[in-house]
Amino acid sequence: MRTIEGNISAFLSAYADRKELLSQDDTTVLHTMLYSAHDLSNQGYAYVGEVRIRIDMVEEDDILANQIRGLKREQEEVRVNSERRVMQIQERIDSLLALDYTPSPAADDIPF
Repeated sequence: MRTIEGNISAFLSAYADRKELLSQDDTTVLHTMLYSAHDLSNQGYAYVGEVRIRIDMVEEDDILANQIRGLKREQEEVRVNSERRVMQIQERIDSLLALDYTPSPAADDIPF
């Protein structure tokens, strides 16, 4: 296992109520912050300080398995969303056809 240590920046949403947030317990405050190695101060976030982090990385095989698991979840989400969209389009097509459908004169001759 590899351990990585370093510093990253902590940011708070510009829309957050800072007084209310800072009155909360440490865990709530920590979970509300956004942490990034990039400057987010021009993207709606206020810089609040530096954070010292330590990452105890999982084994390489576990990283690979986690990547594959994440991609499969994403793939399934794309599939579900695509199928949902195809169904919406088909429903619209069916609706349009139903509005414009006029039975042919021969249709009146059907005995049922």
